[in-house]
Amino acid sequence: MDDTTRRAARSFPIDLPGALRLVTSRFGAVRIEGTDQTTITLEVLARVDLTTADDCAAALESIQVTFDRQRRRAEVVARAPRAAESSWFRRRRERTPKLDLRIALPRACDIEIEAIASSVSIADIEGRIQGQVTGGAFNAHKVAGEVQGRVMGGSVIAADCTGPAELQTSGGSIYVWNLAGDLNLRAAGGFAIIERVRGSVSADVVGGGLRVEEVTGSLAASAAAGSVLVRLAERPQGDCALSAQAGNVVVHLPANLGADIDAQSHGGQVMADFPEATGTRRRQEASLRINGGGLPLRLRSHGGDIYVGCL
Repeated sequence: MDDTTRRAARSFPIDLPGALRLVTSRFGAVRIEGTDQTTITLEVLARVDLTTADDCAAALESIQVTFDRQRRRAEVVARAPRAAESSWFRRRRERTPKLDLRIALPRACDIEIEAIASSVSIADIEGRIQGQVTGGAFNAHKVAGEVQGRVMGGSVIAADCTGPAELQTSGGSIYVWNLAGDLNLRAAGGFAIIERVRGSVSADVVGGGLRVEEVTGSLAASAAAGSVLVRLAERPQGDCALSAQAGNVVVHLPANLGADIDAQSHGGQVMADFPEATGTRRRQEASLRINGGGLPLRLRSHGGDIYVGCL
């Protein structure tokens, strides 16, 4: 913490909970971190030029923390004050307080989040994550468990996670790196980047492009008003179906990979840069066998070109 930030903190000794439910609004950033401790620690951070130390402490005291012993669940309700509503900030009514919230808790925990006008990041957790964010971003890093993130008006990031992931955003982009598990992705109003997924991928992007690199399972990917770019260094253990509307489909494969290509373009052309390919090819469609066949590869484009080449 630098000298431009004030802080206030509270800790709650607990029996290790099975789950945490967090309801928050108007905090600029909410960070949840798994630790080896046996307490839940809440910390409010505030910019000095916007708030005093007393303001920060008052915001922290307003956070409600309850424990449901029967359900083994802790519940945190945190709503940052509005400048126009709170006596804490009457001296600065023209300014909205800039507060961040940090929660440290036992690493083995399922987490359910509802956040409004806040961005949420979660790190080093062993458990299931369910996040619903409106007006902010959602970030999951080093989570060992299923991740579900639904966002309106922000981007989604999932990196170095172990377990299946279901990610959805309206009005933002999605980034996924190094996921060990199946991925189900939907993005509207942004693009998606997927790299290194040890599992199957289903991705649907509207209003942006899609880039995929390294998938070990089946791959089904589509983009509306954008292109689909795929690079596969090894053969996936499943079929591949790629489509784009008002965009191109570009696929790069290893030179020695066997594949059966079924490609059709409406309004563009089909190009395949494999000299040893056999089959039929025309300007807007191709049915080709590469290196004796193998990987089923179905490619479709409306209003764009299709290109298949070597890495």
